[in-house]
Amino acid sequence: KGDCFFPILTVYTPNGKILDKKILSIDTCENVCGSICQKVFKIDTDYTFYVADTILRFTCDDVGHEIPGTLNYYVNYVTGALLPSGIINMTDKQKKDLNYKPGIEDLKIE
Repeated sequence: KGDCFFPILTVYTPNGKILDKKILSIDTCENVCGSICQKVFKIDTDYTFYVADTILRFTCDDVGHEIPGTLNYYVNYVTGALLPSGIINMTDKQKKDLNYKPGIEDLKIE
């Protein structure tokens, strides 16, 4: 297994006491045949944030090729904000199916 790095948002008081701390990761990616995942997180200047795993999954045959008709393409995500009180507010994980259904050969994740 390789190392995984997860962004952590930590809020401190001026005296250095931790007010709140959250891991900004959904961790729904899997390293198995038929699973490709791209992780993204973004924090905006208004202290809102978006964390997402965009996932392409399909069932593999015995030699590792895609079985036609088994492709799923979706995003798991959370949104949130740093409140003026210093508390980090996050939604529960949500899932959105993506209408575009690429073939595995069309997917390019950089």
